[in-house]
Amino acid sequence: MDRKDKRDKKEREIEKKLNEAIVRKCPKCGIAFIKRDGCNRMTCRCGMTQCYICRATDIQYEHFCQHFRDPNNPNCNHCNKKCFLHEDANKRDEQLIKEIREGEEAEA
Repeated sequence: MDRKDKRDKKEREIEKKLNEAIVRKCPKCGIAFIKRDGCNRMTCRCGMTQCYICRATDIQYEHFCQHFRDPNNPNCNHCNKKCFLHEDANKRDEQLIKEIREGEEAEA
């Protein structure tokens, strides 16, 4: 495999990781989706629910922390839940993309 092929393969691997970080798939019907706005309890057209944050499936609103807390604290002091019902999806996805890119640069 020459340098160009190796570089192309590496770019495809990075692209796949970035895609997997942002695009969610319904575990029941397999349809792909992304979050644009709204709450983090995603409901597929087949009826399956999924947490956008941790990707847990078949969830209800009780899955999410209902307490006021510091957004920088990963766990609530009252219920120890990590997922907020409302959170900026773009901000979270951008941070995940940054971490993936930094990880790939460190490997290079």
